[in-house]
Parts: sequence; structure tokens; C-alpha cells
Amino acid sequence: MVKVRHENNTKYGISIEDQARFEVSNVFGILVNTAPSTFWTICHIYSSPLLLEDVRKELADILLTEDKPDGGGLVRTMDITKLKVACPLLLSTFQEVLRCLTHGVTARCVLEDTILADRYLLKKDSIIQMPSAVVHSDTDVWGPSAKEFDPRRFMKTHPKGDEQAKRHPAAFRAFGGGTTLCPGRHFATTEVVAVVAMLVLRYEIAPLQVDSNGEWLLPKQNTSNVGTSVLPPVSDIKVRITRRKGWEGGKWAFTRSEEAAKFALSSGYGKDGGPIRSNAAVERL
Repeated sequence: MVKVRHENNTKYGISIEDQARFEVSNVFGILVNTAPSTFWTICHIYSSPLLLEDVRKELADILLTEDKPDGGGLVRTMDITKLKVACPLLLSTFQEVLRCLTHGVTARCVLEDTILADRYLLKKDSIIQMPSAVVHSDTDVWGPSAKEFDPRRFMKTHPKGDEQAKRHPAAFRAFGGGTTLCPGRHFATTEVVAVVAMLVLRYEIAPLQVDSNGEWLLPKQNTSNVGTSVLPPVSDIKVRITRRKGWEGGKWAFTRSEEAAKFALSSGYGKDGGPIRSNAAVERL
């Protein structure tokens, strides 16, 4: 991919110095938030046995297992499209990880004097900052459980689905919003859920250290890292990884069906009860 970019950029006269700058920003965008997002999603799923069991059930339902003829052997294939549309619990868990652990800040310039809620005057040329962590922990927006981790919060079948349907579509700001809404959000989501799905189905992961109740000891976030939106852990977790019994051997593969894969990466549901997607309300913010 880097080689192809280099050839294309050189073709259009972009200097090596500018290409180097592009590559640094590309690496930053591709890895800096994806890796910690994957880490925290894995931690939250494996540290909750019931959640782990339920996620495995929905993943097993979309896994295609075949015994290939002519010596091909056992092949297990995961359809990326189905992964994103038929595994609501996995997607909801990932979104809840982002809601609870994202610390990005959206900044906007006020173009004209504006009054919000008949109370707040925003003066022209002022800079408005909207920390996602503050919005994501607001009980007026997310309800009394705003500061709790609820892996089913973004599911249509959530017990409080009616309340979630009323939530403003811009309340979930893990990927920013408006004209700066992250263009790679769907690609990044595919990366994370694909890696997590493969791990969940193939391996058992157990911590080497637990608390007095036998629970995982999850590390705190490294708040000194100002270059990321999803903060990495302040320390590693030592774990034991083993293959799941009955899932040994064979080959694993990913595929993608032609069906359009539309899934919510916003705050839950629209007025029709369906998932909210990028719409005018989101674009305005």
C-alpha cells in the first residue's frame, strides 16, 4: 500500500518530503486509535463471562464451516458484511467502549453571534470546544447509567430503547461530527470487530492476576497521551492465551458478501426505531 501511494504521489509531482509527511499522518490515523480500541474491547468482552458467551453465540451463527474436498481440509470463513449487520451485541459493545473511553475534543469557530437555549451567548469568532468525554457521561443525555459500562446500550432491543430513540443523533461523538466526521470510521470499525471476532471464536484468554473476587484487574488509561482519542492503558495485562477446545486446527478466512452493510455508528436509533446514520443533524455538528 505504501509502495502504491509512493508511485501515485510521484506521478503527480509530490515531493519525497511531502510524501513522508503524508505517511506519518497515515500511520497516525490508522494505528493510534485502532489499537487501544481493540485492546479495550477485548478486555471488556473477556472480563465478562456472560457477555463473552453471548458474543460467541452470535458470531457462531454467521460462521461458515466447510470441509473442502481435494485435501483442502477444514475451513472456517467469517463474512465481514454479516459481521457488521448480524452481530448487534458485538457492535454495541464496541460502541460502548468508545462512549466510555473516548477523550477527543471537537472544536468549532463561531461564525456569528449565537444564543443557545435562550441562555448562552456565543460571540462571533469565539472557539467552542466540545469534549466527548463530558458529552458521553452526561446523565441528561444518556440517563442515570451514563457512567456505567452497558454493552447492550446501542442495541435496538435494549430495555430502554424508547429512551435511546429520543437521544440527539450527535450525542455519540467518538468519531467527531459534522464536516470533520471521521471518514475512516467504517474501515476502523471493520478492523476492530474483525480482530475481536477472530480472537473470541478461536481463543480463551485468562488474566494471570485477579482481584479478591476473581475479577479482571483492568488498568487505567494513560491520560498523559494527548495524541490519541482513545487513550491506551497505562500498563499491560499479563494473560494466558489458549486455543478453545473443539476449535483447534483448520484454516480461517474472511470474505465479504455483496449485500450493502449499513450499521449505526452514531447514538442509537432514529425516530422510526431504526439505526441513526450520518444525517443532516450530525453533519451540522
